[in-house]
Amino acid sequence: MIHRRHKGGPSSRKQHQSDSWLQQEEVTFPSQSQWQPLFSVKKKYQEQPGNFSTRPAIIIAALILLSYSFAQLYKPERNKVTTQLITNIPSYDYAHALALSELKSNVVLKRSGARRDYRFIAGEYWDTTWTRDTSFAAEQAASLLYPHVVRSSLLANVETVSIKVGSESEQRTVWLQDECAHFGKWPHLSDSIVGARGAWSYYRATADVDFLDQAYKVTKNTLFRAEQEALDKKLGLFKGCSSFMESCSAYPTKYCTKGDAPGDLVAQTKALSTNALYYSGYKIAAYMGRELGVEEGEYMTYWDNAEMLRRSIRRHLWLEDKGYYAYFMDENNALINQFEGLGEAFVLLDGIERNHARINGMFANITLGKYGLPCLWPKFDHDDADSSAKKDIFHYYHNGRVWPFLQGYYAVAAAKHARTDIVAHSLESLKELALKGQTFAEFYDDEDGTFPPNRRRQLWSSTGFLAMVYQGLFGISYEVDGLRFAPNKPGSVFSDDILLHGFKFRDMMLDIVVMGSGSKVTKFVVDGVEREKQNGSLFVESTLRGKHAVTIVVVEEEEVK
Repeated sequence: MIHRRHKGGPSSRKQHQSDSWLQQEEVTFPSQSQWQPLFSVKKKYQEQPGNFSTRPAIIIAALILLSYSFAQLYKPERNKVTTQLITNIPSYDYAHALALSELKSNVVLKRSGARRDYRFIAGEYWDTTWTRDTSFAAEQAASLLYPHVVRSSLLANVETVSIKVGSESEQRTVWLQDECAHFGKWPHLSDSIVGARGAWSYYRATADVDFLDQAYKVTKNTLFRAEQEALDKKLGLFKGCSSFMESCSAYPTKYCTKGDAPGDLVAQTKALSTNALYYSGYKIAAYMGRELGVEEGEYMTYWDNAEMLRRSIRRHLWLEDKGYYAYFMDENNALINQFEGLGEAFVLLDGIERNHARINGMFANITLGKYGLPCLWPKFDHDDADSSAKKDIFHYYHNGRVWPFLQGYYAVAAAKHARTDIVAHSLESLKELALKGQTFAEFYDDEDGTFPPNRRRQLWSSTGFLAMVYQGLFGISYEVDGLRFAPNKPGSVFSDDILLHGFKFRDMMLDIVVMGSGSKVTKFVVDGVEREKQNGSLFVESTLRGKHAVTIVVVEEEEVK
């Protein structure tokens, strides 16, 4: 399977709309002015009065068609997503509903021979399934909302490759490496280990051990392949293009010289985000192995490798004079001065950086623009490119633009460190961008918030906003053993209580209310009974069944005496 988002014209909307679940339910989404809470909305398509006896042939044909296709088209989880955000701020409630609607629109029925299953596509004009997009979307929200779609999408994003093992070569299954038109494929691009993040998020949401067994093998093979073919053993860092920023716009001009092997120079760089993904890949492999009951020596090897990589990242990629991590180390092992948003977010979110002085410095020194965190900053000067290249989307869209999925990760990272101010800025800016264009686009211009028309309704953009709401605002962390809560409710945005109604996790359905403002929890109540912290966290066990109510009271840090 070759994923080339840069080549060819847009895919046929007609084709994948016919396979979309929206065709079975609503075709259009209400405008913001028409939006009402779900409690008062009636189904759009109710039976209309009329003389049906005049159309028996049509009715019979329709019944036959429905009976034939029902088993194939119906999936039990089609109607499971009932989550509603209620804040008394209509624009936020609407943006949340819009994100859910666009996420559902990116689920389509895919056919591969005799096999038919539902998978995620990248967006409105991009009807292919990507390892990277699927995995990020899964981790941010999709594993909770459409777990079986995550499962089938991830299983479709593997490939069998030849890997050298000693003096022999073996065929092994690895996470599929996404490809691009500018820099090619593996090992120029080397972030395929991102599949492990999606797989682990799916397991945390479902406890599907059969899938975990498959995912563990694929993750181990992917790590082994990278160690053989992409690791700079002297520096202890993985080489290859930055994750997702695989275009000429994301690099100085010298990396985009035309030749027989485009991307060779990029393949010699060491990017922060890609190395952060391998750090998490090693940790996830350790978690997977422990869950599956493998020998301690096996899974602890991955844990130790993660720590060694963390030390290499901290030693080699930190820019002391800038107070943040470098975007990448070049082919001569020199650091460039730009930061990359995704890499910084992972460093803060995944515990790569644990030094409080550095963490505070990163939040102070990373530039937040009007519409959020840019994918890289400062922008590269591409004045030496010809005028036609400057107008080409692929020569500007990774150069300092605002990407919603990245905003989601940064907001969740900020929430982890109780930076409620950044959570507020991220929520407000992305909400305004989405309402401005009535869609969660793939990226936005950092100055005026515009976006190309063929980048609407992107999978990982909608989940970026959902991650801000679920994991940032409500502070929900879904784990193997249950849910943990650490809300970050900015009083500057939400003065009233906020409710997440119908939040589903495994066999439980929760109504979650957050009262007050801030990030310091003073009361945690489940079904009317106040609970204390368990192992330092506010916790709801995964064995809970049915409907339950969770109430959390928060205050600002300075209010705590």
